[in-house]
Amino acid sequence: MALITAKQVIDTAFTNKNTDQYLVKPAFVEIAELNFIQPSLGEKLYKNLTEEFNRAEVWVWDDLYVKTTEGSNVVDVVNAQEPPIPLLVNDFISGSGLPIYDGNDDDANRGLNKVTETTVTGVSVTEFKMSGVATKSQNGVKVKVRRPFSVLLEDYILDYLAFCVKFEMLPDMSYNTTSQGVVENVAEFTMPVDSKKLNFLRNETFKKSETYLRRMIDFLTNNDEAYPDWDNELTGGVSKFNGIILY
Repeated sequence: MALITAKQVIDTAFTNKNTDQYLVKPAFVEIAELNFIQPSLGEKLYKNLTEEFNRAEVWVWDDLYVKTTEGSNVVDVVNAQEPPIPLLVNDFISGSGLPIYDGNDDDANRGLNKVTETTVTGVSVTEFKMSGVATKSQNGVKVKVRRPFSVLLEDYILDYLAFCVKFEMLPDMSYNTTSQGVVENVAEFTMPVDSKKLNFLRNETFKKSETYLRRMIDFLTNNDEAYPDWDNELTGGVSKFNGIILY
């Protein structure tokens, strides 16, 4: 199963939201994942993420109610869930009174607020510690719990992947392979671009994808404890040599 839908690709990476979704062929998405996403995550992390995604694992819970104490990293769970929310170390948490980041003074290296320790009574988590400290004292505040894979996919991979897919699509959108050979796609009231302009557009698309890649790498670097399978020696799946994009 593809990590991204055709609609998500068009909504994120295309100027014209009415672009035909049929043009986003599954093969282009698969090629983009294998050429860009797998190398930047490493084979093991990519495999684990896609396997859980394909199994439709639950990654998000938005109905956990807790008690927070200002200046403390200890959080009490106040609602009994049936079944209980399986809160785990390194889950990302957000909500009123909880810090967006983990409180590290070095803004350049801080990570998002995560669960660092859990206390289980019976089968339920009754208390947990987080990487930051609460900004105010509250009882019964609603917080959102997200698995590391949810944050990585929804907040970082999808934006990057959308432009990678567009990068792979552009040649086929401009030229069509037929039984008469390769022909230009020409629609009414439009004029096809030449190869020079097409290459310029592909390079611009590539540059945009690189921006999202750097953002994703920064996130993984700052939160590497939540992604132990990430191969942090990899910096991306593509490179440039003398202005030529190489795979």
